[in-house]
This record gives sequence, structure tokens and C-alpha cells, in this order.
Amino acid sequence: MKILSPIKNRKTKNIYGLLIAALPILLISGLLISGLLVSGCSFLDRSAPSGTQQDQYIEAPGNRYFNYTQSLQAKKNGNIKEAVYYLEAAVEQDPESLLLKRELTLLYLYEKKFDNALNMIKQVLQAKPEDMKSLIILGSIEQKLENFEAAADAYEKVIQADPEQEKVYLVLGALYTEMGETEKSLNVYKKAVENFPDSFYCYFFLARAYAEKGDTEEAEKWFKKTLEIDPELIEPRFELLDFYQNRENSADMHEEIVRLYQEILKIEPDNIRAEMELGLYYHNAGMNAEFDTIAGELAKRSLITPNITRKIIFLFFEKDRFDDSLKLLHGMLEHQSESSDLNYLTGVAYNEKKDMENALKYFQKVEPDSRFFESAAVHVAFCYKDDKRIDKAIEYLKKAVRMTSTNIELHLYLGAFYEENAEYGEAEEILMKALEADSRNTRIHFRLGVVYDKWAKKEASIEQMKKVIEIDPLDAHALNYLGYTYLDLDRNFEEAEKLILRAVELKPEDGYITDSLGWLYYKTGKIEEALEKLEKAVILVPNDPIVLEHLGDVYLKTGKKEKAVEMFKRSLDHSKNGNNAELEAKIQKLSGNGAN
Repeated sequence: MKILSPIKNRKTKNIYGLLIAALPILLISGLLISGLLVSGCSFLDRSAPSGTQQDQYIEAPGNRYFNYTQSLQAKKNGNIKEAVYYLEAAVEQDPESLLLKRELTLLYLYEKKFDNALNMIKQVLQAKPEDMKSLIILGSIEQKLENFEAAADAYEKVIQADPEQEKVYLVLGALYTEMGETEKSLNVYKKAVENFPDSFYCYFFLARAYAEKGDTEEAEKWFKKTLEIDPELIEPRFELLDFYQNRENSADMHEEIVRLYQEILKIEPDNIRAEMELGLYYHNAGMNAEFDTIAGELAKRSLITPNITRKIIFLFFEKDRFDDSLKLLHGMLEHQSESSDLNYLTGVAYNEKKDMENALKYFQKVEPDSRFFESAAVHVAFCYKDDKRIDKAIEYLKKAVRMTSTNIELHLYLGAFYEENAEYGEAEEILMKALEADSRNTRIHFRLGVVYDKWAKKEASIEQMKKVIEIDPLDAHALNYLGYTYLDLDRNFEEAEKLILRAVELKPEDGYITDSLGWLYYKTGKIEEALEKLEKAVILVPNDPIVLEHLGDVYLKTGKKEKAVEMFKRSLDHSKNGNNAELEAKIQKLSGNGAN
């Protein structure tokens, strides 16, 4: 979740604007910490600068004022690591300074060193337990670390000490809601309303808490109170509309529903959500002329406003409302039948409903100059593939590549389809054409290396993987692939070990890389290490036939025949390769020896 600036225009306040505005935005020593006050949010959107190596800094002298000044200057210049270095020195020289420790806490937060930040702010609070800002910081850190009880305790202390902390009430109430403590959430918001009777924020969140509890009558009451305080608000109207349209007697609320939508559009004429939802309401109510008017207006605006497309995705696709989206899209297509955007979205909706015939129909109407052409072409190819018509998929991608000859992604997809169809010469040709356009594209080199490997051209595969690593020495998958290739060829074991260990360092939880390390140990006679790594690999990728077979081989080597047979059978079950004679022979031989 990305924290945005509070929305200044009152007329455009929605649920996100309300929530963001309710967060404690604390500027302490020039650092924004509001991002920490929502569970799951990053501290700041941009990463901390890397800075320089510690031994390149000016040596920190035994002067806390100098170090503090150096820290401020480094922070001003964006060199956070350097700022931390000098501020740590200042704290060491003056361990009683709560100001320095709180400053250092904020720098740790910036670097996402939450354990360090927690330790430092606890030191501050040990010396000054009632310090308000430090309690809020403590709550934010505990919340980030998902220590929700501790976070709630910190926020409770804040409002007990200072009942005027409006935004802390809102954060605490939201935290209790997240914890499933609905009654506690309600009590917090009730106190907030008592203390801030003119705050529409407090009434709004009180209403949301009642809605969360399922008490729609109370929720409706307090949403209306929110609108009394600020009649220009949008989101309470959407909340009320949700109640009214989901009632059993929603037809009785027809005039009120239409009135609320029209009020929203009067306050905010460009509110696409309200326009779309009103259009759907008209459609469902059988008011075809009214629906057609709105659909036509939306279709016309969609030609010049990309936000229309984004709203359809957000309002309907992300909430699995594909039937609603199709009603709206078909209405819009009545007015703009050639729109690539609308045809693409219609194809996606049908694809999600598993209606491949209609999905193909609309995807194929997307024009080559559309921003969605590449995605539409790939969707078409996969529709054919899922229907076991891979030749048709390849033909369509070939056509798409001809129409957009510089599109690297389509070359890669076409190469992958050729590869899957074992047409390795054709895959090589299309990938080589892609390299003519982008000779240092590591993805193309990698894919070409895989093709050569499957084509039994091991040396050519090795050269492509080396090329990937030359361009990007941190490509863990290429490092692993090359290392495993050496193992497969029973050569260059030392080099293979270096490559695979580097890959593990880069991606320690990758199951396939872990498998390579286990197989390296097996090949070099380190059976206990092999067993440990391959058991971990099977946990990470439990259904990969090669990983399963590798673990079976290690079990067999250690005399665990029953476990070996189990792994071999699982490998066979998950194998997509029809040539499993060797694996079947292993199972038969072991089963004949009395293993179950």
C-alpha cells in the first residue's frame, strides 16, 4: 500500500482520502513517519540511498555536536547510511540524550531496521514513559512488526494521557478492526465522537465500525450524521447506496438511490464510479434509455480518458464482478464498437468467466496500435493452448509478431510456444531475430539457452548462459542453470559449486536453486548435506518431478528404500514427460525388493 498526500479538495474526499487524512502525520526532525502507521505499509516509497562505505566517512570524533551536525547534513543530502553512522556515534557519546535516540529511531525506520528502531525507542520510553511522540512511534513500529496487542497498548496510553489526539483514536480503532476486536473498535470511535463532536472523520469511522459489526441501522444513522457535518462528502453516500441496494425491499428505495447518485455527480461531475454504478443500476432496473445514455457518454469519454479503463478494472475486475462489467462494456460497445480498450476488457471479462469463444472474439478485435495489443495477442495464444490447439496459438503469435516486428515480448512468447512444441529450430530463429533488436536482453539469451539445452546443444546452451551472466552477474537463475548444466555433464564441479552457491546467496528460498545445491552435494559425495538441502527443496517446490526424483535418489543412497519409492512415485505422478522408463524401472526394482 502506498501512502499518498492527504487530499486537499474537500469535494473529492473518498474512503482513501479519509483514511489517509486520519493517519498521524508526524514530522519529527524532518522525517515523515506516517507510512508506518498502517500495517503493511512501507516507511517511505523511495529506497534509502546506498551511501558510501563506512571507512570512507570522516572519522567520528568524540564530539557529539560535530557528529549530530554531520548526521543532519548527511540526511539533508539523502545519505541516510552516513547519517546513521554519525548519529550512532553521537548517541554513544551522549547515551542520556533522548532527543538523539529518537532521531536515531527515525533513521532506523527509514532504513527499515525495525528491530533497531524498536530497541532505541524503548530506551527513550524507559527514561520518559509518558513521552507522547515516542509512544506513537512505538505503536507504529509494533504495528509494522504485526505485534498488534503491543501497538494497541501504546496507542491506548497515548489517548489516556491526552484525549485530544484525534488521529490516534482513528488509527487505534482501525487496528482493533484489523484484530477482529469489533467492540473495542466501536468503543474507541464512540470516545472519539464524544471528544470531537464536529469531526466528520470520527463519525465516518464510527459508522464503518457499525457496518463491520453488521448493524446497518446504526451505520446508516452515523453516515447521515457525517453528511450533516460535511454535506460535500462522497464516500458516506456510496456507503448508504450499498445498504439501500442490498436491502430486500431495494425497489422501495428507488428514488433515494437515484437521488444519492445524482448528488454525487452534482458535487463531482467526473466521478466515474458513480456514473458507472448508476448506469448499472438503471440497467438492472430495466431503465434501458437511461442506461444507454450513460453508456454512450462513458464510451465517448473512454476514447480520451484512460481512467475509464482503470476504473472498470478496479471496480469490477478486482472484485470479480465480471457479469456487471459485461453489462457495462456491452452497453459502451454499442456506441464505440471499434474501441480496442473496450474490446480488450470485454475479452478479459469473458476469459475470467471461462467463456473462451467470446474471449477469443473480443481479443482478436484489439488493433496493433493499441496499448493492449501485446496482452490481447498473448491471451489469444493461451486460449488456443488451453484448448489444445497449440499450432493455432503459434500461427496467431506469428501474425502478431509480423504486425509489431519490434515487440520483444511477443518474440519471447512465440519462442516459448515453439519450445513447448519441440520446434527448436523455429524457436532459435525467432529468438535470434529478437536479439537483432536487443542484443543485451538477458531474457532472450536465457530463453535461447533453454532452447539449446532441450535441443541437446549443450555447448550452445552454456554459451548463452555465460552471456546472461556477463551482462548481469546477479542473475541467479542463469547462475543456477549454468551450474546445474555442468553437474548434468559431470564436469567443472568446482565452477558449478561457485555458480550455484552464488545463486543460493541471491535467492536462498528458491526451491530449484536449493535442489541444485543438494544435487551438487550428492554428486560430490556429501550425502548428509544433500539430504538436508533436497528435503528443503521438496518443501519449497513439492510437485516438481526432478526435485522429487533427486530426493528419492538420496534416500536410496542412505538405505531408506520405502521413502525412495515414495519420492519416485510422486515424481512419476507429476511428470509431464512421457519417457519415464528409467524412473519406472527404479520403482519396479525397489518394489521387487520388498519396499512398499
